[in-house]
Amino acid sequence: MDLITNDTVRHLAELARIGVGEEDRERFAADLSSLAALAAVLEESECCALELENAVPLSSLRADDTGVSLPREVLLSAAPLRDDETFLVPRAVEE
Repeated sequence: MDLITNDTVRHLAELARIGVGEEDRERFAADLSSLAALAAVLEESECCALELENAVPLSSLRADDTGVSLPREVLLSAAPLRDDETFLVPRAVEE
């Protein structure tokens, strides 16, 4: 049984505001179903319980210090859309 249907792909495409044709929807549904099935197999396995021998300890990460930055005017000068203080971007989600 497919975990992801064509209707699910159509819905996801609408949310992402991308056009996906019927032929592509079928292929994407099959691919996403395969990925979801693989994720389910991994979730059932004990692979996540393994100790990570080569993991970087958090204590070795650098501090998140602030530093000198460019003036706002310089940064905004490269923006295609802006007002006096911020970048302007197209609305992605309607209220």
